[in-house]
Amino acid sequence: KSVFHLNGPCIWRAKLKRQNNVKDSTIARGVKLMQHGSETMFIEGEWAGTILAPNADLVLGQSNKILYGRFAGKNVTVHQYATVKIVPFNPTALYEVVFLGGAR
Repeated sequence: KSVFHLNGPCIWRAKLKRQNNVKDSTIARGVKLMQHGSETMFIEGEWAGTILAPNADLVLGQSNKILYGRFAGKNVTVHQYATVKIVPFNPTALYEVVFLGGAR
């Protein structure tokens, strides 16, 4: 589970680093970005996750044409030929780490 909080401009141009052939839809279930500002957000790179931006405009799919997740904004623009695959935010633990023993 990863939740990012922003309060300012954002242009996302990143690529996803996939390990062990994890699907984009699986990644999208555990990532959320909360935009608290009102600046327009441009999602130009690969994206998998939920974006909540109630006061900001979202522009999706300018370069990368497939986005996974859920998107809510003041206004949402999906570029021509882009595809949004709806994946709800529902994080699950893939690994559990347990520490046994006392403090020293």
